[in-house]
Amino acid sequence: ASVWVLSLICAIPNTSLHGLQYQYLPERVLESATCNLLKPKWMYNLVIQVTTVLFYFVPMMMISVLYLMIGLTLASGQKQRKDKLDKNHDSWKIHLDSRRRRQVTK
Repeated sequence: ASVWVLSLICAIPNTSLHGLQYQYLPERVLESATCNLLKPKWMYNLVIQVTTVLFYFVPMMMISVLYLMIGLTLASGQKQRKDKLDKNHDSWKIHLDSRRRRQVTK
């Protein structure tokens, strides 16, 4: 419900600029209703620019930063795992070498 309410609130600026406009001959013709821009064009351009920044560029930047952080975390985790495997591999090699020496000594 809160997502729907937030969506409706965010849609108010854009929808408040539009409305029905009728053709007036000697009197108003009901069948001539069209949805048009009722406010000045500069106000419409401003609302479009602000909503584009707020609802497209800001989320896209947040997604990009979060993906970058995920990638860096995964890369550092793989590096740590590789370092750990190399360390374990080296200690295992030393252990095997020392066993071979003992066998020869025996």
